[in-house]
Amino acid sequence: MFTGQFAGEIGRWGNMPLPEKHIAVLREEEHEPRSMFLVAGETLAIYSDKAFGRLVFGLADSLLKGEDPIEPVRHLVSIHEQVKSKAGKIKIPRKFKEIYGFEAGMEVCFVGCGEYVEVWERREWERRSRGGL
Repeated sequence: MFTGQFAGEIGRWGNMPLPEKHIAVLREEEHEPRSMFLVAGETLAIYSDKAFGRLVFGLADSLLKGEDPIEPVRHLVSIHEQVKSKAGKIKIPRKFKEIYGFEAGMEVCFVGCGEYVEVWERREWERRSRGGL
């Protein structure tokens, strides 16, 4: 389970090193994570392959039961892409850089949210976490 908040920085070539604690969680679930899903929502979310699969199956199950699947739909109707992980880093695709304004040297905050990790621009996360929504 992803927990905690960690500072990070987007590298020169758009690579984003994941916090060691989050890499350890991915390794527990995937053994050697080679890919993850990036999902665009209010902010960028990172899911392991298995967690993304659970999200998709959870949506299907909710629909079959006639439930209102608002939370899963919020993530799945948005843009998502599978990316490869190399040495604990992921390369942020151009479309996500454009959506969130990510650029080299930008300070980010990784926020563990149980099944996934959110990536926020540091100042925006600080503003929101102080209650300035």
